[in-house]
Amino acid sequence: MSSYTWIFAVVFLGCVLVRVQGFGSGAPPAACVTMVPGHNGTLPQTGASPYTVSVQVSSYTPGQTVSVTVRGTVDFKGLLLQARKEGTNEVVGTFQTPPTNFKFRPCPDGGANNGITQTSSSTTKNNMTFVWTAPSTGVGNVQFYGTVLQEKPMYWVNVTSSVISADSGASSLLVHISSVIGIVLLAKIL
Repeated sequence: MSSYTWIFAVVFLGCVLVRVQGFGSGAPPAACVTMVPGHNGTLPQTGASPYTVSVQVSSYTPGQTVSVTVRGTVDFKGLLLQARKEGTNEVVGTFQTPPTNFKFRPCPDGGANNGITQTSSSTTKNNMTFVWTAPSTGVGNVQFYGTVLQEKPMYWVNVTSSVISADSGASSLLVHISSVIGIVLLAKIL
């Protein structure tokens, strides 16, 4: 092999390796906390996002499923979606099997199915709905966070849903049932 062939091979491989760092197959694990996808040399957009993350409920009960929709006025190519305990970075709950072109993005300290990302950035998407399952025990108020990539380098972080609150009715019912059981047990003892 001539020296020119070696130089060409090295330059070609260098270009390929730089291109691979775009995370076309989904958000990297490091994005779980910051919600920043890790596209080298890019910053999130600071203007209004053309995307929304929405839920159709205002409260949830433990174990309940909730539909979460990511929609935009323009198509998107990339996504990272999580449910977080309100006001924290704590990822809560799990997602059910995502639609085609999406996969689970497991985030540390939260379980295997606690995040969603795309499988390819070459497919455009819009108006996608995912199903989230609340934890089996209440965690307080929850908000959905999304990072949406229109096209590298254009992406928006912390695109949020409205807050859904833990259903206090369920808590009241549990307190009531516990009280009744306590009274019945006390009556049996006396």
